[in-house]
Amino acid sequence: MTEYKNLPEKYLLFNKTTNRFLPVSLFIFMSIVIYSYCADGIGSAVTMLVIFTVVFSISFLMGKKRQRQMYYSYTLIVNEIGLTRKQKNAPDMSIPFSEITAIEEIKRGFLIVKGDERNKKMLIWPYVENFDELKALLETYHPIMPIVYKNIFQKYPLLLFLLLLAACTLVYVSNNKIVVAICAFGASIYIGWAFYRTRTNKYMDTNIKKRAWVVLIFVFFMLMTAVKKLVS
Repeated sequence: MTEYKNLPEKYLLFNKTTNRFLPVSLFIFMSIVIYSYCADGIGSAVTMLVIFTVVFSISFLMGKKRQRQMYYSYTLIVNEIGLTRKQKNAPDMSIPFSEITAIEEIKRGFLIVKGDERNKKMLIWPYVENFDELKALLETYHPIMPIVYKNIFQKYPLLLFLLLLAACTLVYVSNNKIVVAICAFGASIYIGWAFYRTRTNKYMDTNIKKRAWVVLIFVFFMLMTAVKKLVS
């Protein structure tokens, strides 16, 4: 049995990779806050901006703490039977070598080991110790192939993220009822689908599952804003 853990010296690289969407999302959300409350006067805009900054800062610091725990608790165990992943706040996942249906390599060297269940996908990070050795070992059980993306959104997740943010933004800033209705409906359907996938995935981090309910609060206020505009 061999254990593979993430290398401490590669944490900064991991941190940079996971936070690449943060500047874009922060800029857009701050723009929404300022625009939405400027009509009520500069005082209201500044007040909401301060509240947003405080809430965001607390959430960011808590998220960084969880992210650090996730990184350092990651352990991949390889034995003669198969692979087992252990990680803080996530159920253990085991995939016997006989049940591996595919091993795919994605950008930045990440490997996805797929089992015989829909959500049984084990992510192997390139930050683990002796990664090249591990990769060579896995290839003796199943060929490692470049991932084949089903659509453009899988290949460029930032594009989907920006489209979703744009739709949510238009609900608040647009006065065109058709645009508001389409954006509110589309964003709500996608967020609802993502919420369902998150909650029903038995291998998902338990903290992510708990925080997923907060998204529904955002959807509720977005729909209330849309309804208010549509009936006015």
